Amino acid sequence: MTVPYVAALPSRAAAASGMASIPERPATSCATRPQTTPPTNFLTKTPTIIKHDEHEFLFEGFSLLSHVRLTDLPVCKVIRFNIEYTIEYDEEKMPDNFTIHELDLFFKYLFHELLELVDFNLEPNTGADGVESCPAFHFLPRFVRDLPDNGKEVLAICEVLKNLLDNSAELVERQQLLHLNQISQSEWQTYVDFIKGMLVTKPGHKPCSLRVDQLDRNNSDLPECVHHESGISHPAIVHFGIRPPQLSYAGNPEYQKAWRDSGI
Repeated sequence: MTVPYVAALPSRAAAASGMASIPERPATSCATRPQTTPPTNFLTKTPTIIKHDEHEFLFEGFSLLSHVRLTDLPVCKVIRFNIEYTIEYDEEKMPDNFTIHELDLFFKYLFHELLELVDFNLEPNTGADGVESCPAFHFLPRFVRDLPDNGKEVLAICEVLKNLLDNSAELVERQQLLHLNQISQSEWQTYVDFIKGMLVTKPGHKPCSLRVDQLDRNNSDLPECVHHESGISHPAIVHFGIRPPQLSYAGNPEYQKAWRDSGI
């Protein structure tokens, strides 16, 4: 299972925390890897690649780490896009190149700061106020490269965090903005294809993050793309979304009857 590439500016707090001393990794009991079949609609043609030590590591999903071995997990079936998906958990060898602090930093950055899933809490309910507890589960992003004899090397989580920090930048640099219309169409399209599927973020806004599906520099009909002080035109970020059925009238029988009766 894969997710779109995440490329965004980390908060100063997260960046500062990443430079702090990291505690030793406590004992964990089990590592499992969620597998979704069929992979339709969950694969991307351009998975995230991190280059490290003259090798390329491709993102292939997450490992789910737990403090207690997970046994007899039922097979989960979910219907989405009118397709029935089966989710199973395969036990795997426990990685040894991470710390819990690093996993917590990544979890807070991705799920809380970027995706704003503020109610996604994996800490157990101890029933005691003010008692700190380690989350019951941890997500380890898997960036891997193939080794001989069907082996795989998983990139250390510290290198994943370093990659996020090193690649944090403005979506379009100021120098490009000043000459936006002078950039050739082929050069512009190459850049758009490169960033397509990434997440961009602007902390403090709601929502703070969006997936880039298209970047349109032909925005003369969008006055809000022009900075009111500098007069510099910014390309428009296009995001394609689907309204959830719960918020749509499309599945309402009364609406469907009214639509048919209207003759539109």
